[in-house]
Amino acid sequence: MMFSRFTIVFVLFALVTAYTAVNAADGKINAETIYKKKCSYCHGIKGLGSATAPAFKGNEFMKQPFSEVKAVIVNGREKVVKRAEGQKLVKMPPWGGKLKDDEINALTDYIKSLY
Repeated sequence: MMFSRFTIVFVLFALVTAYTAVNAADGKINAETIYKKKCSYCHGIKGLGSATAPAFKGNEFMKQPFSEVKAVIVNGREKVVKRAEGQKLVKMPPWGGKLKDDEINALTDYIKSLY
């Protein structure tokens, strides 16, 4: 059976992506890698925010209990924010069902550490 180069490259990419989410040495989840792949596009590589999503550093919401922050990651969020150009509806996608519970727990810890 012959596979196209695209198929081989795609499979290799998928394997590398899966491998980098878990630290092979001890099996621990690498929350920073998950953050970079799933969150940094909107929240910034260091969690400093962007025009589309808030920063974590100095964000009072990060003082909420673990369960509250996790709930936003799991369920997503819609919020109207005031900008210089007027109000804007900001939508964060839900990650529940897309990430495993232990990945969400690790990600929640990581994001809270950026406060």
